[in-house]
Amino acid sequence: MDTLTHALSGMLVARASRRQNPQTDGYLSLRTRMAVGFLASAFPDIDFIFWFFGDLNYLNHHRGMTHSVILLPIWALLLSMAFAGLWRGRYHWRQFYLVSAMGLGIHILGDIITAYGTMILAPFSMMKFAFPTTFILDPWFTGIILLALLLAWGFRSQSKNIAIAGLVVLVSYVGYQASLQQRAMEIAQAYAQQKGWQTAKIDALPQFLLPYHWKLVISHEDKYHVAYVNIRKTAQ
Repeated sequence: MDTLTHALSGMLVARASRRQNPQTDGYLSLRTRMAVGFLASAFPDIDFIFWFFGDLNYLNHHRGMTHSVILLPIWALLLSMAFAGLWRGRYHWRQFYLVSAMGLGIHILGDIITAYGTMILAPFSMMKFAFPTTFILDPWFTGIILLALLLAWGFRSQSKNIAIAGLVVLVSYVGYQASLQQRAMEIAQAYAQQKGWQTAKIDALPQFLLPYHWKLVISHEDKYHVAYVNIRKTAQ
């Protein structure tokens, strides 16, 4: 997922998780909380610096240490301390911790649902995990987040509920994409069975702009067979 979408998702989860009466319990102001959510959720992509050391280094290390679930508590702590300094001691670092952790967490989730792969177990394992339901640039995904934020800003008395509803719609959208992926996999499996490729490996990858468009990749006997399908037209 692109960094801006990650950052906006961090704002949305920060807004959805804020208490109703933060003035009485010393919690972050709404503006501060959303700014922290934005920055924390953008942070893992700081590993772009590996690009300056060559394409191979970037490919090997991108979505690595900064995207690790295991290291998430440590990153959240470091970010919390940095935010406490940035806000010049107005808040204790503990007040930044939860929203920082949530921002990091939603970033990792946003990357896992794309095809690139994310090393969520780094540094103990460099295995890349991916459940590719969503294209890396998805205007619908980004649009849901942005619309929820705009509505929350416009209807401030219901902003928390609107933000929660936005997250529910976002999860539902990804669930719908997962159902389309399953349909794409079934199409590829049917083709492989028709050809008698019993040991074929099958992948279905989302494509840009329209959730109905999928790239099917069938690996069989050191050969790759690729097709692009429109699920909606195929189902008719």
